[in-house]
Amino acid sequence: MNFPTFESKTVLTAAQILTLNSIPVTLVAGSTGCVIDIQSIYFRYLHGSTPFNPANEDAIFVCSGNTSSLNTCVTSVVYAKNFVDQSVDMACWSPSNWAEDGGNPSVLLSGIVGAGISILQSSLLGTFPTGANWTLGNGQLAVFLKYSYIEV
Repeated sequence: MNFPTFESKTVLTAAQILTLNSIPVTLVAGSTGCVIDIQSIYFRYLHGSTPFNPANEDAIFVCSGNTSSLNTCVTSVVYAKNFVDQSVDMACWSPSNWAEDGGNPSVLLSGIVGAGISILQSSLLGTFPTGANWTLGNGQLAVFLKYSYIEV
């Protein structure tokens, strides 16, 4: 069965980026009885006059499910260092396979059915999510997703 493919573009403001550790941003709304299959994730960092200041171990996570625990969400990861701390525009693709890069491949189905897609920032060290909000930066981050809702 083929499921319709949707595309979205979300541009995060500097204020949203600075609080991504404590306040995840919803990129795609969930749908009752469905999980979301992501076909592609593309990031475009639009630098400002002040780069962001991620720690060496900070990453940007795209998640489906409860973002407070890896046991209840699946993730895709892009490393923040050498990406959002630059003084020029940057771009990168993130793995679109849930759990391909650091995520948990085994989660409770009940944790992701009906869940949307969120973006947050966390440290790769310690228990997910961890770390702190960044304190510097005034650029923007555009997130482009291609995805399908799959009925389960």
